[in-house]
Amino acid sequence: MAFELCAMRGDTVVASTHAGVAEFVAGEGTVGIPPKTALSLTRENGPASISGMMIRVKYVRLGNHFKSFVRLQPRGHGFHKNGEEVVNIDIKTVLERELIGHTCITTGDWLHIRHEKVSYDLKVRSLGSYSTLGDAKQLESEEAIFLVNTDLEVDIMPSETAEAEAERAVEAAKAAEAEQERQVQRALDRIKRAEALHNTLPSEPHDERAAAAPAAQAGGGGGGG
Repeated sequence: MAFELCAMRGDTVVASTHAGVAEFVAGEGTVGIPPKTALSLTRENGPASISGMMIRVKYVRLGNHFKSFVRLQPRGHGFHKNGEEVVNIDIKTVLERELIGHTCITTGDWLHIRHEKVSYDLKVRSLGSYSTLGDAKQLESEEAIFLVNTDLEVDIMPSETAEAEAERAVEAAKAAEAEQERQVQRALDRIKRAEALHNTLPSEPHDERAAAAPAAQAGGGGGGG
């Protein structure tokens, strides 16, 4: 059993996620929202801001898949202390502990994990499920997946900071390459202009005096004989 939860401001959906029912213990006419679900609905504003929102709840059907895939990205500096020292985390064990109480996960969700009293946030960047076509397995994109009775494959992306630095490095390399191409083109243009100017110049004048001198000498020798 799964439900789609949408945080609403008026008629506008601010954020959405999916959740199942853990226990039927909430008061009549009310729904209890756990911190993970609240964080996915409020994100950078923090779970406390959910009190000012209207939550729309709708029953949905999510497929049951024998194997699923999730790509996660650490927020900020990721698994680094103060953006410098790398933290060694058994991410598989930490995620198993984090997700064991959840029935669904949605693209865009935020997962809050703790390791050695330090908190880290992960963002769900993409989800997928594997379907079998003959002997081949094909990964299909999903908006949300059901976590019950599925073998979950996890891929960890570079952190937001590392990704931004890599993108800046790529852009800098592209800019340097483009500048080099412009310099080469300017050099070629100068060569073409020089060649065009050379072609407009008159040819060198013919030296008639140099050509007439041998003839005059030959005439003078014949008269003397």
